[in-house]
Amino acid sequence: MSWGVECVGDFDREPFDGAVRDKYVEGLACLHIAAGLQLEPFDGKVRGLHFHRDDPKTNKTCPGTKVIKPVLIKLVQAKMDALTGGDHPAEQETEVPVNSNRMGTVNSPDDLNVRASASAKSPVVKSLKNGAFVMITGEAMNGETKWFAVDGGFVSAKYVTLSKTAA
Repeated sequence: MSWGVECVGDFDREPFDGAVRDKYVEGLACLHIAAGLQLEPFDGKVRGLHFHRDDPKTNKTCPGTKVIKPVLIKLVQAKMDALTGGDHPAEQETEVPVNSNRMGTVNSPDDLNVRASASAKSPVVKSLKNGAFVMITGEAMNGETKWFAVDGGFVSAKYVTLSKTAA
């Protein structure tokens, strides 16, 4: 699967930064997530983020010389990770039984979303503040991402620091 996205602007002369760049990054991240595509590794006409200028049959600079591909890939990947919690696009959720009564502390820079299931695409049912204590009642894996079952749903394990066992 592939598609073309046109970057409207003269990015040979205009800077590719600020709100314009952020909107492109967000759009590319959403499209890649929705289609389950990866940004890297690049393999011409097979996979990866392609620019018009990657086509050896053209002398175009599209999307412009001020759009630096490695920088754009890092920004889009970071946005994809932020939007999905690092979920694997295949959404292969696997429940893992664990001993209950494990405690953790939320260590998220923003409010931590509690989701209906172990997926960043799952609806948010509530949020937890940084520093909140949570009782972990189970675990699930979604691709490479570990999720903790907590009261009311699931949270990404990377935003919870495990602490002592509850009495």
